[in-house]
Amino acid sequence: MISMENLVGTEQFPWLASPADLILVDDEGPLLRERLFALLSDIPARAAEGGVEMSSTTCLLFSQGWVVKTRQTDKSPDLAALKAQVARSVELTRRIAIWHPAKAWFIFHDGENYWPCSVTPRLIPITQLPDERGGSSQASEGRGWCRAVKPRGISLISPFFEKMQRGGMWRQRLRLCLVHRRMALLMATSILLYHVALDPNPSNYGIEQGKTRVYYMDDEVYAFSSWKELARWDVRVLS
Repeated sequence: MISMENLVGTEQFPWLASPADLILVDDEGPLLRERLFALLSDIPARAAEGGVEMSSTTCLLFSQGWVVKTRQTDKSPDLAALKAQVARSVELTRRIAIWHPAKAWFIFHDGENYWPCSVTPRLIPITQLPDERGGSSQASEGRGWCRAVKPRGISLISPFFEKMQRGGMWRQRLRLCLVHRRMALLMATSILLYHVALDPNPSNYGIEQGKTRVYYMDDEVYAFSSWKELARWDVRVLS
């Protein structure tokens, strides 16, 4: 899945000629057409534009505190079909409370094809949260910390409590522990309440600056088959 922290400047986000190229499918979205166009055409944002992994067709644009996301493979000349697809995404976003409440969807036209896009406030991936030494939790722990979120009952969070007991910057450690526990709870809630599975990669979960509520950052959810299958998937992704 896409890791929104791996910005290597690959795919370019398409340019729009005017606000008229934007189609607002989500009438209750927080951004008006003119505001969206300003985000998409912001020159400083364009200069710092990020892509994702080299093999990915995903395009990301970080602009004025927002993240706009689309995929090369999702563009289509069929507006009616794309509207129906995006309308389903809008309904899912409203029904399942796993994404940031300001997340919205729209379509833009590049003169030839239509592109479905999501836009959401920029969040901090939990793998980039600072640890007690000032580095990121991923950098300081390598991949070992990922084992803490595998579905093994209380072992979901016990490694973080063990670190807390060793002293040091306990408040920062407690915050990291709380965030990772909330990630695990969000995954479980999506299954129990909505009968869908989330990608268990921790880089797909983030928080707002200074807060601890965890949101899902990926656009995709998956059909849930069994807890055993989720555990196998988790081991495969995080090992």
